Amino acid sequence: MRFKWIVITSLFASSLTLAQQTPPPALFFTDLTSGPATGNSDPTHSTNGGAYVALYGNFLTGGTVTLNGASCLNTVSGPSPYLWYQKWIVQLTSGCSSGNFVVTTSAGTSNGLPFTVRSGNIYYVSSSGNDSAGGSFSAPWATMSHCVQSMASEGICYVENGVATGGSQDSGGWGALSLRQSWCGAGPNGFPRAIITYPGATATIGTPSGYGLVSTDSTASDGACVGYWTIAGFTIRAGPAHDVAVSLNGPSYPGGSSNWRIIGTDETCPQCNGSSSVLHTLQLGGNSNTNKFLGNFIHDSGACLGSPCYPDDQYHGIYISDNSRHYELGWNLIENIVACRGIQIYSNVNDEYDVSIHDNTIHDTTCDAIVLSTLDPSQGPVSVFNNVMYHVGIGPQNLTEGGGSFDCIYRDRHLQSGSAGSGQIEVYNNSCYDSGSVSNSNYSGCNNMAAYNLSNDDDTTTMLLQNNIAFQTHTSNPNCTGGVPYFVNNTSNSAALLGGNNLFYGVNAPTGSSLITGTITGNPMFVNTNDASCPSTCPVDLHLSTSGSPAIGAGSKAGPLPVYDHDGVLRPSPPSIGAYEFAAASVASRPNPPTNLTVTIVAN
Repeated sequence: MRFKWIVITSLFASSLTLAQQTPPPALFFTDLTSGPATGNSDPTHSTNGGAYVALYGNFLTGGTVTLNGASCLNTVSGPSPYLWYQKWIVQLTSGCSSGNFVVTTSAGTSNGLPFTVRSGNIYYVSSSGNDSAGGSFSAPWATMSHCVQSMASEGICYVENGVATGGSQDSGGWGALSLRQSWCGAGPNGFPRAIITYPGATATIGTPSGYGLVSTDSTASDGACVGYWTIAGFTIRAGPAHDVAVSLNGPSYPGGSSNWRIIGTDETCPQCNGSSSVLHTLQLGGNSNTNKFLGNFIHDSGACLGSPCYPDDQYHGIYISDNSRHYELGWNLIENIVACRGIQIYSNVNDEYDVSIHDNTIHDTTCDAIVLSTLDPSQGPVSVFNNVMYHVGIGPQNLTEGGGSFDCIYRDRHLQSGSAGSGQIEVYNNSCYDSGSVSNSNYSGCNNMAAYNLSNDDDTTTMLLQNNIAFQTHTSNPNCTGGVPYFVNNTSNSAALLGGNNLFYGVNAPTGSSLITGTITGNPMFVNTNDASCPSTCPVDLHLSTSGSPAIGAGSKAGPLPVYDHDGVLRPSPPSIGAYEFAAASVASRPNPPTNLTVTIVAN
C-alpha cells in the first residue's frame, strides 16, 4: 500500500520548565491494577507484605501516597526520574483495601488510579535459583519460562536482577519467552497473570540476534494465547532471526486476545525488517479498552537495506495490525526508527476502533510519526492527542513501495470490511516540529503536518484538527514550489478535514480552508529548535519558552480537550495550543534521552 504522510513533532527535553509554584501531582498509570496485600515471602521491605506496584506520574516529589484513603503503603523506591516523568514503587500491606491510589503534595492532590486488592500468589525468579524449588523469595525459580509455565493463575512473578533468557525457550520455537494458550487467560476470579522485574532490577528477555517475547497464535498446536498478561519493566531484545521484540497474537476474528498490559519496557530490534515492528500485535480484542501499551522506550530499530542504502517501509516502531481494537498507546518514547514509521495502525482484514494514542514522544523516524489507516470511529472512538513529534520524515527515501510521504500524522481514508464507516477521528493538542526534511525526489506531492489521503474513497469518516501546533522548517521537496503545506485533504469530500484553533508557522503561509478556522500564524516560541541560535547538540524542546507565545490560552474550549498536558500539568479553560501548557520561571532537571546504550548479549 502507498501512503502520503503527515508529521506532528515534539520535543523530548533534557530540562522541563516548571512554574514558580510546582504543579499539583498527576498520576498517569500503574504496572499492576490488582494484587494481594499480604503473602509476599520477601521480608526486605515488610513482614508478610503484599505486591510491589509501580506508580508512574509527575510532580510526585515530596508527596505522600494513599490507597483507598489509607496510609497503608511502604515506599520501596522513588519518586525517581523515568523518561520525562517519574516512577514511584510502593508495597501493599495488610491495611490496604481496594480503591484509588492518590498522591498529595504541598501543591495539591492528584487524580486517582484504581487498584483492586485481591487474593493471589507471589513468586520469584533469581539467577541463583532452581526450577525444582518452590518459587518463594528464599527458594526462587531459576528461569522466567518455568515461572510462566508453573505459576498459578492470577499469580505475580517478580524477576530479580541479572536474570536473562535467550534463544527459543519453547519446543515450538516461538520465542525467548513464550506464552502458550494453557498459560494465558483470566484466572477464576477474572484477574490476569503478571511477570514483572523486581524493584530496581534489570532483567532481559531475548537477544539482539534472536527471539523476544512471543504469544502463540492460532497456528500453534494448542491454539492461540487469549491474553490476560501484564509484562512490565523488562529489557527486551530481538534481531533478524525473529524481527519482533514483543509479538502479541490472539485467536482469529471475531475473538482476539485481550487484557494485555505492556508497561515500562525497553525494546529494540536492530537490523530487523519485514512487515512487522519492534512491538507488533495481531488480533487484539475484548469489549473495552483493556489492551494497554504504556511507558515503553522503543528505539534504535530497523535495517537499512541494499546499496545504496534504503529503509524498509514495511517495518515500524509500533505496528498495531490485523483485527486489533480496544487499545491505548500512551506515554511511550519512540526514537531513532531506522526503518519507517514511529506508530502504524493498519489492518489487512477488518477495521480497527476504540483507539487512543496520546502523550507519546516520537522523534527521528525515517518516515512519518503516526499513520492512521483502516479505522472506523463509528464502531468506537479514535483519538490522537498530546503527542510531541519532531525530526520525523528525515529519510532516506524508501524504495520498497516506490515512494511514500514523510509527515507527522497521516490518515489513510480506507476501510477493509463491510459497509462504509462514519464518525470522526479526533486529532488535538499535538505539537509537531520539523517534519519531512527528506529530499523526496520520487514523490510527486509535498510533505505536511497532517494529511487526509484518498485510498479507494470508501468511507465517510472525517478528521478533526484542533489546538495543534505545526512548525515547518524547510522546502526540501522540489515539487513544493510554493512551500510546505501544513495540512492537505486529498479526498473527494471537501468536508473530510475540518477543525480550528491550530497554530501553523514556518516556511510559508498556511493553506486556506473554510473548514479549518481560527488559525494562528505566529511563532510558538519553543524553548529550543536546533536553529542558528543553538548548536545541533542542544536538545529539541517544544515547551513554550515565554509568556508571549501566541499559543498560550488560544485553544478552543469546545471538546475534545485533554485534562492534562504532556507533562501532567492541568489544562485551564481555554487551554493552550499544542502538547504543553506554559509554565514560567524555575527549571527542574530531567535526564536526557538514553545515549550510548549497552546491549547485553545472552548466549543461546
